[in-house]
This record gives sequence, C-alpha cells and structure tokens, in this order.
Amino acid sequence: MKESSIALIFTLLFSLFLISCGKQPPTPATEAQKMIELKDEAQQKLNDAVKTVEDKEKKALEDM
Repeated sequence: MKESSIALIFTLLFSLFLISCGKQPPTPATEAQKMIELKDEAQQKLNDAVKTVEDKEKKALEDM
C-alpha cells in the first residue's frame, strides 16, 4: 500500500511538472495517431520504392 501511494504521488508530481513545462503527457489517442501517421509514411515510402524499381525494370527491358 505504501509503495503504491508513493508511486501515485510521484506520477501526479511528474504530470504536474510536464504540464507546467507546457507539455501534456501523451494520451493513448495521440500515441495511436502518431503510430498511424508513421505507418502511412512508411507505406508511402514503400510504394515509392516499388514504383522506382518497376520503372527501372521497365526501362531496362525497353533498352534490351
């Protein structure tokens, strides 16, 4: 009980410190949104790379 009380107090103080610095503690929704944006960015890079390879293959076949 004592350890959980200390942990709760520390968490509250740390949250207050973050808020006073102007930074909100991350919420699960903002973390999920960041992950979705990273996934979308990675997917776009993958699509660009695939298109580049396909274009190079097409050009190589045309040059043959």
